[in-house]
Amino acid sequence: MNGQLDLGHRLRAVDVRTVASSVVRSHFLPDLRGNMNAYARQKVRCLKCAHSYRRMPIAGACIQPKKSSGQGLASVGVAKSEGGLCGGNLALTVSEGAVRKYIKVTKHVMATYGVDTYTKQNVEWLADSVDSLFNNDRAKQLSLSDFL
Repeated sequence: MNGQLDLGHRLRAVDVRTVASSVVRSHFLPDLRGNMNAYARQKVRCLKCAHSYRRMPIAGACIQPKKSSGQGLASVGVAKSEGGLCGGNLALTVSEGAVRKYIKVTKHVMATYGVDTYTKQNVEWLADSVDSLFNNDRAKQLSLSDFL
């Protein structure tokens, strides 16, 4: 990307704004959208037994039966009645940094080389969407005395 933009900056026949807009539209915007989609559809994974779930269990912890060593069905993963559940902590599989990683680079390219209005608005909208995804947007409850 840096080489493409640097070459576009050196050649007189090429408009660097058009090249920058093309790079942002074809590389960064699809990646940002895809990363937001991946974050929205991510799984949760147990840190203790590595079992993954499509949704967070209501218990808030791993509900996979404990695997115990021994004879019979216990050796293939079927827990004994007194075995219990794993109970390990659950972690998200997609981090916030994976979603935000291209925003600074995209804004730097926009500030350095300039892009068309459509691309600029699209990037700003996606950046606001990412901020809204990770920031607490809850409205403060106002009372009647706040308006007087």
